[in-house]
Amino acid sequence: MANETKLENLIVPEVMADMIRQELPHKLVFGPLLTIDNRLEGMPGNVLTVPKWGLIGIAEDVGELEAIPYEKLATSKATMTIKKIGKGVKFSDEALLSGYGDPLGEGTAQLAISIARKIDADTLVELKKAKLKYNRKSVELSYEVLADALTKFGEKMDIPRVMFITPDQYAQLRKDKNFLALKDIAGKPLIMSGVIGELCGVQLVVTANPEITTTNEVQNLIVESGAAALLLKRSPQVEKERDIDHKATKVNIDQHYGIYIKDDTKVLLLTTKKPEITASEE
Repeated sequence: MANETKLENLIVPEVMADMIRQELPHKLVFGPLLTIDNRLEGMPGNVLTVPKWGLIGIAEDVGELEAIPYEKLATSKATMTIKKIGKGVKFSDEALLSGYGDPLGEGTAQLAISIARKIDADTLVELKKAKLKYNRKSVELSYEVLADALTKFGEKMDIPRVMFITPDQYAQLRKDKNFLALKDIAGKPLIMSGVIGELCGVQLVVTANPEITTTNEVQNLIVESGAAALLLKRSPQVEKERDIDHKATKVNIDQHYGIYIKDDTKVLLLTTKKPEITASEE
């Protein structure tokens, strides 16, 4: 029959790839903090050297007929290796043809989420390589500690930033008289979704990611937008293949990319003592 539903018409890799490509930036937790660049698509090689620019400082007073001071634009280089990640899902013929639920839509969404979670995990690892560091591992995070840490950013005092904290740290900070809840900063542009409040002018996002904690310490990342770059070597590629033994269709996706800290002045690693939260007695 001309209108018969066929498996090859249900799963079109190119269509799935386009859907994932559009969804991916919105599923990245760190997306708002990243510069996403696809200019490297189609270029050869998997090890790339990218430039990093230093600061020339503020302008200076110049008197009449005095020479304007010049500074050398400092540059450094970062080496980044392109990596490949991938994930697959399998659809039975019954699932695709029965019309029960939307297995194809769910599968497509899950593939996008899988790729996004891995990119987020790699972004966190890269941000922890921050050159700016402030070590207060003997004390717990507080308004005073954060205020001192922000001096590491130098003269950039009023730049919007976000800090990632643990649930235990949130439990303590929201008791601080200086903590501003989300309702208290209503109308202020939020850097990213998940912001729960603000302390010392820094927006706070709670994360349970175990990568920011050790046995006794918390590594709180304070980040400005554009601190890191996500370089896409190739757009997400979706492929399918029939499993004739089990009458199923396998679909997988791969993504080639690299991540590096683009601006060392935009990310700070603050190390503090892990909070000691004790349950209250009844």
